[in-house]
Amino acid sequence: MAELKHKAEKIALSNVSMVLIVGESGTGKELVARYIHSIMYDESAKGFAPFIAINCTALPRPFLKASFSGTRREPSPMQRRKRREYSNSHTGNDTP
Repeated sequence: MAELKHKAEKIALSNVSMVLIVGESGTGKELVARYIHSIMYDESAKGFAPFIAINCTALPRPFLKASFSGTRREPSPMQRRKRREYSNSHTGNDTP
């Protein structure tokens, strides 16, 4: 346990912006994440950020990969058309 705490502190004090913690269900991944976050961010600190737990098993694999790699897939022509139609329906603009 002391070794895990030391590793978590080392990660928290490093200059990383994202940490992926993996393990079996019920092993305390969220506790470790909260501990790292509490060291990295202090509510009184200038760069405070709230802790947000994400259940990655509920996310589609392509979305998860894109989220962690920082890449963003361009929308397909159909997605762009739907977005434009939605936007036009709310602005009253009927041009395609």
